[in-house]
Amino acid sequence: MKKINNINNIKKKLSLFDKLPIFFKSFLNKETPLMAKTLILLTFLYIVVPVDFIPAIGGPLALVDDALVLSFMTNLVVGMLPGTVIVSEADPEDLIEA
Repeated sequence: MKKINNINNIKKKLSLFDKLPIFFKSFLNKETPLMAKTLILLTFLYIVVPVDFIPAIGGPLALVDDALVLSFMTNLVVGMLPGTVIVSEADPEDLIEA
């Protein structure tokens, strides 16, 4: 039970910039659940494909929806990942609890 609490504490303490590499690297990890891989793929496609919630004529504001989707999906997927995937894909410095 202590290890589960430890991983949950680590997940909470990681910043978005710490989670982004885990988000993308975990796609190739064999232990990543299929649902998480599907969400990673859909997020990547949403960012690459030029269909947006806010049309491109909105100028810089059009980038906001991409940033919001990426942020939301990164937090969702990293929350779904097993502890072993987080430990194997994260930067070791990010895993040290202060």
